[in-house]
Amino acid sequence: TIFFCIFIGSFFMGQIDPSIKAIGSAQMAAYRFFKVHDNKPAIQRRDADERKEVSSIETFAFEQVHFSYPARPTVTVLGGVTLTINRGQKVAFVGESGSGKSTIMALLERFYDPSSGVVYVNGWDMRTFKINALRKCIGYVGQEPVLFSQSIRANIMQGNPEATKEQFQQACADAQLTFVDSLPDKYNTFVGAGLLTPLCICCLGWRVGAREHHDKVTSHYDLIAS
Repeated sequence: TIFFCIFIGSFFMGQIDPSIKAIGSAQMAAYRFFKVHDNKPAIQRRDADERKEVSSIETFAFEQVHFSYPARPTVTVLGGVTLTINRGQKVAFVGESGSGKSTIMALLERFYDPSSGVVYVNGWDMRTFKINALRKCIGYVGQEPVLFSQSIRANIMQGNPEATKEQFQQACADAQLTFVDSLPDKYNTFVGAGLLTPLCICCLGWRVGAREHHDKVTSHYDLIAS
């Protein structure tokens, strides 16, 4: 009887191991979730106050913008940048890693405010606009785009689930995704790393009139997508 109990107990102990691993994984996931959840954004949303609405962006302008990240206040990333970008212009910022290209994108999206100087939108201080309204006018493709683990079609349709076939085809053509027709499963192909950036650009195609920002846009292209 004792041997039988030991045998049964050992069997069930072996079954516990996967559950213990699952609990450990859940704890790590919960830690990461609450770390993000409890994080205080650098820019606090106060859209209920008297801030202005904005429906389109005609001009971005930097005036003597200096910036240092809060985590590295002694390191100057931007030192007195002055520039103007008008609607319809195609502008590329070129430089070494750490020279401030991504920082300019972050300031245009108002993920941060300048340490000093002013960023203007349509001639007004960017801080006078509601953040939600401002960001609806902007399309952004970052260095590490994130998409759903689904087909190309499913990811594109996330931007406009009610799009017609013609609208879908036009958005793909605008993003130069026509090469997908040469793939065996065409738009039912599951997303791969080499498709991340062009797919995100295609998703922005639904947002007519949005000002698009691409951060290191070629970093996720592969040969077939080039």
